[in-house]
Amino acid sequence: DMWFYWFRGFFDSDGHAGFEEDEFGNRKKVSFSLTSSYEQNWDFVVDLFKELGIVNYQIYKRIHKNDKGKFSAIRINEFSEIKKFLDYIYQDKEYICLGRKYLIYKQIMENYNFRLNHPFFKHYDKN
Repeated sequence: DMWFYWFRGFFDSDGHAGFEEDEFGNRKKVSFSLTSSYEQNWDFVVDLFKELGIVNYQIYKRIHKNDKGKFSAIRINEFSEIKKFLDYIYQDKEYICLGRKYLIYKQIMENYNFRLNHPFFKHYDKN
């Protein structure tokens, strides 16, 4: 299965991932989306999400005021599910990707691993 390369390319060109921590290292915000044309059929992404166990996603369409453009997007809002998608596309560790997006993935993984192993978060964090 080499589809993860294709999805990585899609993410590099038309994807967004964001990650922010507060001054104490607590996860403040995490976001993920893939965008495309207004008429985009997202079934192929939904099929992948199902395969990866991602169930908390939204598809939305937007038309800008004065008809200056329109697009659609699929968005994941759950931290653990964003991680599932990013783990899938970066599974080979060959680093054939846009560096800035890969660095966001590394930030997400660092935060995830810290929370997984920290005694406080280990018992109280659900994500």
